[in-house]
Amino acid sequence: MRFFRYVCLLSLLSLVVFFVGCDSSSSVSPSYSKKGQVLTLNLGADPSNFNPVLSTDSVAATIESKVFNGLLKVNDDLELELDLADSYTVLDGGLRYRFHLRKGVKWHDGHPFTAADVKYTF
Repeated sequence: MRFFRYVCLLSLLSLVVFFVGCDSSSSVSPSYSKKGQVLTLNLGADPSNFNPVLSTDSVAATIESKVFNGLLKVNDDLELELDLADSYTVLDGGLRYRFHLRKGVKWHDGHPFTAADVKYTF
């Protein structure tokens, strides 16, 4: 039972890292043109794909972190902030987390963002 709790906690932490993505801003040189709404990044390599469920390379993660939201995000001080989660509760001494999703969030096609979406991604 204890092993199962550790696996669940590790899985949850992996999910948070997955949603947050890896931001290697030291190797990224962004330039932004407000007039044309264009963001140009020098990544140094091609990303494997743009699906955060399937990609494993840091180049794709750099792009995905700019495109996709997560339940939480990491600020410039390396602190967790709410993103798609409106709040969360730590339960069982840190072994379980309950996320309360932001209301009114929709996908690009107009469908609402639900807990089923989080479960599918996880």
